[in-house]
Amino acid sequence: MNNRDNEKLKLLPKYDEYVVYVNKMIITSPKCCRLSIGDELRKSMYNTLYHIYRLIYLDDKYRLNICNELDALFSYQRAIIRSMYDLRYIDLKKKTNCIKYLGEIGCMLGGYVKSLGVKYAKKI
Repeated sequence: MNNRDNEKLKLLPKYDEYVVYVNKMIITSPKCCRLSIGDELRKSMYNTLYHIYRLIYLDDKYRLNICNELDALFSYQRAIIRSMYDLRYIDLKKKTNCIKYLGEIGCMLGGYVKSLGVKYAKKI
């Protein structure tokens, strides 16, 4: 098992922890949040989970593009969580924990991109 396989195995359980935490957070939030912005966050999380599974099972030449899509989805989720905090649907502790989870997962993804090397990077 090489280094990239280890990174893939570390990324999935950490994201699963994040999904469980955020789903519990959405369930305990007010009804207006659950039905509007919480639903959008949930869709984004499961779309991200789909992309993580694609990252695991596809060929190397597609992995860099999927990593870029995952990075964009993480940024989108951070923006949704910040707006939930600004609208006072969640408190500061929940916002901080979610941002911390996404930061750790983003660091793992960055390490995975570095392990891919520049072999599949596009020349500008």
